[in-house]
Amino acid sequence: MQGVNYPITLNFNNPRANYTITDPITGAILGTVKAGTTANIIINYSKSNSFKLSAEPSNETFFLNVNNNPVNTNTAEINLGIDNNAEVNISLFNSLGSEVIKLNTMHLNKGIHNTTIDVTNLPTGSYTLKMTANGEAKIFMINIIK
Repeated sequence: MQGVNYPITLNFNNPRANYTITDPITGAILGTVKAGTTANIIINYSKSNSFKLSAEPSNETFFLNVNNNPVNTNTAEINLGIDNNAEVNISLFNSLGSEVIKLNTMHLNKGIHNTTIDVTNLPTGSYTLKMTANGEAKIFMINIIK
């Protein structure tokens, strides 16, 4: 990686796989990220000119993701997975913690599902998407850009 200024920050926002960043020459592990978590990996290792990013499938089936983040259209495309059949609630909160959108409770079967939220009337900003099902909760940070 020529012309790169260190440190380098790699941002992972609720990935669906487990990731490992390594130096391909020495094999040194420079960072790891577990599926379903949000993390930043900071690389200060300036002796290498390349890095290897490896993905390993995750067994996690309870997840929440926004496919088009940042959202610059009128809808946020939500991808979610649940472990068991459940009543699922999805809400969107502004940066002050106020609920600005609440979807109707959905009864969903175990598996992966897609839905959308209409964000036409929301201003540009950072929001928190929250899903609850079977007593568990997942959150996902999204940005809306108008």
